[in-house]
Amino acid sequence: MGTLPDADYLGALARSRVFFYEGITKVHLHWSVWEALGMGVPVVMLETVVRDLDEARVLLHRCIEDPAVACAIAQRQQPLVKYITDRDRAINQYREGLEAVLGPTNSDRNSNPIQRWARRLLRAG
Repeated sequence: MGTLPDADYLGALARSRVFFYEGITKVHLHWSVWEALGMGVPVVMLETVVRDLDEARVLLHRCIEDPAVACAIAQRQQPLVKYITDRDRAINQYREGLEAVLGPTNSDRNSNPIQRWARRLLRAG
């Protein structure tokens, strides 16, 4: 075991034709998956893209042999990447979560939700 400098790791990931993620947790994904998706590297994941290791092996070989297969997977994954990295959507979702707990605020809806939350907590204390 060991570690790689970030530049070496990210460079190798960026040059990859395909990234295989064997994790089967429904709770979270590791950062490496998000890094690959963000770079446009197609990600083959158990239980979401393929059902088992045999199917994964076949698809991974197809991706390596035929870049068009890998590109098709990456293109299908781009809407997910755009959804996850949409800053405005994330801020609105965070704001809605805060307001569900703290109630609506009367301040400017475009202000920083963290600052509004902090101001409200300070007034309550």
